[in-house]
Amino acid sequence: MRRGEVRRLKKLPGLPKEYRKELLKELEKLRSEQILTVDHVLEATAAASALRKRDVLTLKGEDDLRCAIIKKFRTKVENNTVAPRLLTKLARGVHRNEVSLTVAKRVSEKLIEQGSYSISDAFRDSVEQSDFQHNLEQLVARLLDKLKEHERRGYQMSSKLLNSLKVLANRIGHLSEE
Repeated sequence: MRRGEVRRLKKLPGLPKEYRKELLKELEKLRSEQILTVDHVLEATAAASALRKRDVLTLKGEDDLRCAIIKKFRTKVENNTVAPRLLTKLARGVHRNEVSLTVAKRVSEKLIEQGSYSISDAFRDSVEQSDFQHNLEQLVARLLDKLKEHERRGYQMSSKLLNSLKVLANRIGHLSEE
């Protein structure tokens, strides 16, 4: 077994009993008929827990959200096993003060209450833009570090790199005018 599988299996006993029972029932079905998997429950649990740790959810809200996400998997509103990771990004956005607690609570409640409201909808309605900008900021910081390293090493600027930097500078100038 690989390490990831062992870590995943170690989390199973920590799941609420009702979900462990439900997973065992799923395993009795033919593989082609199984809808809910261990990964669905673990991903839903991790997402709900991340939001509770940032005070977006209460303990009851955490369980309600986990239940709602699992229902979304069962009803195929969600078909991407790792979609709940977008909610972990929401929790990080709250932690970095990029998303207000009010907005995070609103989309969490909507996920719980509205069966057709997807995790992608919640992500788009809350943290998508700030998450994109945060990733872009990190990319720019890495680029600046690489340029400093290039300069420190005394490398000559290739025409291709110089052209790429000119295109980037042009784009930055255009964006700053908007």
